[in-house]
Amino acid sequence: MAGLHRGPWRCAVSAAEKPMSGAVVEGVDFARWAVILCKPDAVERGLVNRILQMISLAGIRVCDRMDVVAQAWQAHVVYRDLLADTGRLDLRDLPSYIDAAYVGRKVTIALAHGDPGMHARLRQVIGHTDPTRAAAGTIRGDLGEDSVAAAASQKRLVRNLVHISDDPAAARREYGTWYGPGIRLQVSDFHRCSVILCKPDAVQRGLVDAVFDRLAAAGATIANRIDVTVQPWQAHVHYWDLLVDADWFPDRDIPACLDDAYAGKTLTVALAYGEPLSPLARWSLSVPLRHAESVPDSPVKATSPERSPGGGELSAQLNVTSEISTPPFLMASSIAEHNSRHPTYSVRDHG
Repeated sequence: MAGLHRGPWRCAVSAAEKPMSGAVVEGVDFARWAVILCKPDAVERGLVNRILQMISLAGIRVCDRMDVVAQAWQAHVVYRDLLADTGRLDLRDLPSYIDAAYVGRKVTIALAHGDPGMHARLRQVIGHTDPTRAAAGTIRGDLGEDSVAAAASQKRLVRNLVHISDDPAAARREYGTWYGPGIRLQVSDFHRCSVILCKPDAVQRGLVDAVFDRLAAAGATIANRIDVTVQPWQAHVHYWDLLVDADWFPDRDIPACLDDAYAGKTLTVALAYGEPLSPLARWSLSVPLRHAESVPDSPVKATSPERSPGGGELSAQLNVTSEISTPPFLMASSIAEHNSRHPTYSVRDHG
C-alpha cells in the first residue's frame, strides 16, 4: 500500500496542526509530539511492546509505530548534538560507535502525543542515560542491563534501550529523519516476504500485538510495521478479484461492503519474512489462526463476520498476501469462505 498518509497529523490533531508541505513538516505543534526510538538492543531483547506500554501507562498516547532498518545518516542525525560537540574529546570515536550500534540493524520508531511539556515528562519515564543510575519505575531503571562504564571500557555506545526527542525542535527533525522520504523498504525477495494486514477490527480490539506475536512464534520476522488510515482505492486494489468476479457474491454490493469495512478506518500493515512453503504447508499453519478461539487461552480469538450496509459480510482480523509470494502463514479468515462456491480457503483469496 504505497502512498499512505502517516505522521502526527493522522493521530486526531486539529486542522491547525496539519503540515503545509515537506517531509520535515511545518505547521505541526511539535510541543505536543515526540519521536520514540526503540534502539537495536530493545528490538533484539524483545522489549519494544513493553517499552511502548510503559510510555502509554504514563498517560502519553503512542501511535504510528514503524519497524525499519537504520541507515547511517539517520543515526548520525539523531546524535547530531554529540557529533558536533568538538569539546568532547572522550567521544572522538563516536561516529564509529554509532555506525556499529545502528547501521543495518532493526529499530522501532513511534510517535508520542501529549500536552505541552511532554518531552520533559518522557525523559522522566525513560530514566537516566546510564541504566545503573536510572530510578526504579523508569524504562532504563527496570529493563536496562548495561552501564556507561561497561560501554566505555568496551569502546561502544551504552545500550540503554530507548531514545526520545528532547524538545520540539528535535521532534520535528527526527520526525523528518524516520518518517520522511529517506525511508526505503528492505525487500529483496518476495518469495520470502509477505504483507501482513491487521484489519480495522483487530486494531479496534487491541489484538495487533497478539497477532504479530503469534506470527513471530511461527517463525516469521516482522518488520516495517506502520499504522495507516485506509483510502477507498487501497481497499479496491487489495480486493480487486472480488470486484472483478462479481458472480462470487451476486447477493451483495461488494464496493459498498469494502468501503463500509475499510474506508477511513485504521489498520496496521507490516512485512513478514520467512522461508517459502507449499500451499498445503501454508494451509496447515493457518489453522491455529483461523480457529484460534478453540485454543485454550489463545490471545487471538475468531470474530463473527462484520455486517455492512451493502448487505454483505466481511471477515475479520488478519490478511496475508498470497499471490505474489509463498508465505508460511495465512489470514485468519477470508471473504470467499462465506461463499458456497468456495467453502474452503484457496491461495487466491485476499480476505
